[in-house]
Amino acid sequence: MSGIILFLVLATWFYIVVKICGWIVNDMRPGNKKAITLIVIFTLLFIAPVGDEIVGWFQFRALCSRGIKPVYNIDKSKGTTVRYWSQPRKNIKNTIIPIEELKISWVDVKTGQPVVEYSEYYATGGWLIRSISYNNVTRPFSFNGVCSPINEITRKFDKLKINKKY
Repeated sequence: MSGIILFLVLATWFYIVVKICGWIVNDMRPGNKKAITLIVIFTLLFIAPVGDEIVGWFQFRALCSRGIKPVYNIDKSKGTTVRYWSQPRKNIKNTIIPIEELKISWVDVKTGQPVVEYSEYYATGGWLIRSISYNNVTRPFSFNGVCSPINEITRKFDKLKINKKY
């Protein structure tokens, strides 16, 4: 169902952009200048609703590439039990789309010392997806808005026989 709605939204937007472009270049004389102007205006108008997500994807990717590396303190933790602990999400400032950081620690139940610490990042979609909010979902439309090393950590815990409690 959401695919059909997406198709209808895209088809409607395509129609509107074609009409706007035709109206803009209507008074121009035929030739290369008119064709190039039409292509440039069409491209800019068509991607405008998701332009903030395109820029936001670059910002999100930069955060993920430098920020999710887990810090391990697994010296004597083999075979122990760890508990999940997290701080409240913090908004990252100066990003074009809303991005939040969640700092997480897995703490040894007996000693209270962190066994692993890392950050996860969550992005919200651009203004278009936030305004549509289909089924109250505002994830990014053009990329996966979650960045987490949890699979790597789970494999490491399984290898060291560390039990997790949530």
